[in-house]
Amino acid sequence: PFALEDEQVFSEIYQLKKDIFILPKKSYHLDLLEMAKKNAYYLLQDYQRLEKETKTKLQYIKDKFQLKKIPTVVECIDISNLQENSIVASIVRFKDAKPLKNEYRTYNIKSISKKPDDYGSVFEVVDRRFRRAQEKNDLPDLILIDGGKGQLSSAFKAMKKYKDLTCDLLSIAKSHVIKTSDLREKTVSHSPERIYQLGKEQENILIKGEFEYSFFTQIRDEAHRFALKHHRIKRN
Repeated sequence: PFALEDEQVFSEIYQLKKDIFILPKKSYHLDLLEMAKKNAYYLLQDYQRLEKETKTKLQYIKDKFQLKKIPTVVECIDISNLQENSIVASIVRFKDAKPLKNEYRTYNIKSISKKPDDYGSVFEVVDRRFRRAQEKNDLPDLILIDGGKGQLSSAFKAMKKYKDLTCDLLSIAKSHVIKTSDLREKTVSHSPERIYQLGKEQENILIKGEFEYSFFTQIRDEAHRFALKHHRIKRN
């Protein structure tokens, strides 16, 4: 919608042999320009609306789980092993509820050699993650552990070694099969997904359809997928 001051420079940079920059005043080219401006405006509005909705939802997560910070940046740790062989871990990183795939990390567990030890593996990964944070100052707002109370406790023990560094810690326990039977019939059901918090005996039940369910399970599932991918490569 305005003349380029450095049109000649653009032409030289892109090695253009003729003028292709048009400042339309009427007709077809002006209509195209107006349509492009409207599309850009609507796209910006949509982006700003989604950004505002995400911030509102993240504030809701902070309030509901009584976190110290809004969980803008979240990392999730998942352990993957095949008996005593090839024990690995993954850390995925999300910002504003979206994955930052170029910041995913994998770890080969070094302290466990004879048999699987999820608690020891979580301790090692969290310890190494905080050690890196000391150097790079890149600790997230929230670390989510794939597991239950035991894994959460191990993560907290590792975090306590770093008194100057702190972030929120939660763990997410997968749904599991519940079998019941009586004289008449046997039934199979599934437990709900659950969030555990430090210092709280009662777990938080995640309900399908609510934002916190999709938020936490999406991050956990991505960490699990990434850990399995690395595990297959190492096993092969």
